[in-house]
Amino acid sequence: MKSSLRQCGSFSLLGGMAIGAGLMYLLDFGLRSRAHRAVTAISVVPRRPSVPDWVLAERARLEIWRTTANPDSIQISVRDGCVTLWGPVLAEEPERLRENLVKLPGLRKLDLQLTTVDEPAARVA
Repeated sequence: MKSSLRQCGSFSLLGGMAIGAGLMYLLDFGLRSRAHRAVTAISVVPRRPSVPDWVLAERARLEIWRTTANPDSIQISVRDGCVTLWGPVLAEEPERLRENLVKLPGLRKLDLQLTTVDEPAARVA
């Protein structure tokens, strides 16, 4: 009777380890096995004086050029003080870009729908 309890206990331990390993594989926490990752962040900033959307778009575009390695790959949309960005960026760029963009005068909402890549894309001349 005692040997069957030991087998049952070791079976549940091994089963739990197998389930945990399977979940780690499926959820891919912290592993850099994939080249692309999606980064979505929405920041709502305190109410600020409004500026025309085209002015806010140019301010955001300037920050993108200052902050990213490949600014041409990022698309921008501005409507009623809400800035939306999408496109590929390097893995370390989204947080730095968000920190710089939330300081823009006239920004009411920031929506980053960026995809991170491990290597910069080659520029085409």
